[in-house]
Amino acid sequence: MVPRLDATGLDRLGEQVGTLLARLGGVPQPAAGPFVDGSLRVGRWDGPDDLPAWVEHHDRDLAHWTPDERAGLAEVAAHAQAVLDRIERVCLVHSDLNPENWLVDPEALTITALVDWEFARAGHPFCDLGNALRFERRPVWVEAVVGTYLDRLGLPAGLSPDDAVELARAADLLALLDLATRRHADPVTGRGHDRLRAIAVHRDLHAVEG
Repeated sequence: MVPRLDATGLDRLGEQVGTLLARLGGVPQPAAGPFVDGSLRVGRWDGPDDLPAWVEHHDRDLAHWTPDERAGLAEVAAHAQAVLDRIERVCLVHSDLNPENWLVDPEALTITALVDWEFARAGHPFCDLGNALRFERRPVWVEAVVGTYLDRLGLPAGLSPDDAVELARAADLLALLDLATRRHADPVTGRGHDRLRAIAVHRDLHAVEG
């Protein structure tokens, strides 16, 4: 439905998504990590604990890339980690907050439910925003989602709405890396792989393929 919406519809639904993101971002967590039981106790992640290390960890999965592309991804990952380190707060993260997991009233364009919580965790407050902005890049959508999110939740002093988008793209890099390692699984993982490769080629978090 989202690709078929006009500007008015995108703005209306974008406000809904921004509100939802702010509600999740307003649920604080004691530390980043996976939920390990039904009480939502936060555990520790296995494996690397920052983006450059995750990129290095998955180097074999990107062996079909050129050395320059892999070097570009490493460069972007280092930049993205520096961006993310500006925010210390940890919150509830859905981790799969994309349109296929929203139930939407098609007339009112209100979100009636958010489903598929199996990847929920405690993490960076811009992770879900990055997911919501991953493939839909029309300005009216970005402005509605980000504007509403910031109106509801706020932004640390010294940061602008453009900084929020940069944080979102940086936070989404790990998810794109995960999609890229499973690029043949379905169209979404393939598109995630192509988006990550474009980012690496251009050394730019905001790059798109094509």
